[in-house]
Parts: sequence; C-alpha cells; structure tokens
Amino acid sequence: AGWVQSLAVCRNSDLVASGASDGCVRLWRVSPGKAGGAGDLRCIGGLPVRGCVNGLALSRSGALVVAAVGQEPRLGRWIRDGKARNGIAVFRLGSKQ
Repeated sequence: AGWVQSLAVCRNSDLVASGASDGCVRLWRVSPGKAGGAGDLRCIGGLPVRGCVNGLALSRSGALVVAAVGQEPRLGRWIRDGKARNGIAVFRLGSKQ
C-alpha cells in the first residue's frame, strides 16, 4: 500500500473508495460507531489500475467507480510509472459489494 492520494464516498451509504499509487482502488465498508458517527473501516475489495490514482468518484447509486489515473502523483513528482497512461478508469460494481 502507498499513501492515500484520493477518497470518494457514496452519499447515504456505507461505501468508501480510496486510491494510491500501488495499483489498486480499494473499496471499504464503514461500520456505524457507538456514538452515532462513523466506526471502523473494513476493506471489501480492490480494483486493479496502472499508475497513480489522483482522483475518485462514486456514482450516486454506488454502481460505478471512476478513477483519474496518471503516471505521477497529482501533487508531486517523487514517483513515476512510465507504463501507465494518463486518463480515467471506469469500473462497474456488481449488486453485491
């Protein structure tokens, strides 16, 4: 795993996505906390990408994940993946996440 460079949440749900430069968009489930806020995060899967995940978005339904991917991190040039392509990656999630 690397430093988290991007996060996205699906509003009114318990789904969170995170991205770094380690070749994976991770999907997380948030459990409710005892005091009514957010509790623990549990990793429920990962989606393979090539390059640095510099931005993420989840559709309102949670059925789509869109990742902005680049050869370098958005806020620095300390690493570079020359085989990655700058662009977006779109993933369709199944009905069970």
